Amino acid sequence: MYRKRSNTGLAVIVTFALAVTLAGCPTKGPYHDAVTAEHDFTTVLSNFQKAEMAEHTNGRIDAAEHQKLEAGVEKVGNVAQVLVAGLQANAGTVTIQGEFTAIENALNSLVVDGVFSVKNAQSQNLLAILVKSIQDILQNIGLSLSVQTTTPITAVPATKGAN
Repeated sequence: MYRKRSNTGLAVIVTFALAVTLAGCPTKGPYHDAVTAEHDFTTVLSNFQKAEMAEHTNGRIDAAEHQKLEAGVEKVGNVAQVLVAGLQANAGTVTIQGEFTAIENALNSLVVDGVFSVKNAQSQNLLAILVKSIQDILQNIGLSLSVQTTTPITAVPATKGAN
């Protein structure tokens, strides 16, 4: 016998999402802008990780490259959480600047130690495009927070032959 599935859970989720969208966020300003950009940052970082996993699963990224990339993603995610906690605690400008710089450094490390070490040119280019999106969002967060940003290490690798 087959049991009919209930769509109640899906209906609740859709209704909640619609209500939040229609109601909007009650507070506008730099903090709201930074939090919104942080959500975008998290989404793109998650998409980077999914793409990297797919490339690894399909054999285009070897185990050593995969481990470097995963460690880099974890580091970026961890330092981003520290920034969010600082924003929520209304930390001072110096603290926020330090946390923001830590994210930039972790992201640049992901590029240099992870993306640039990928041997497969197609995989490297895919990941480079995603990292560029993350860097762009990070720049927007910096603008929202009025913190100094550094010039990121370019995520576009030098042209090399396809593997």
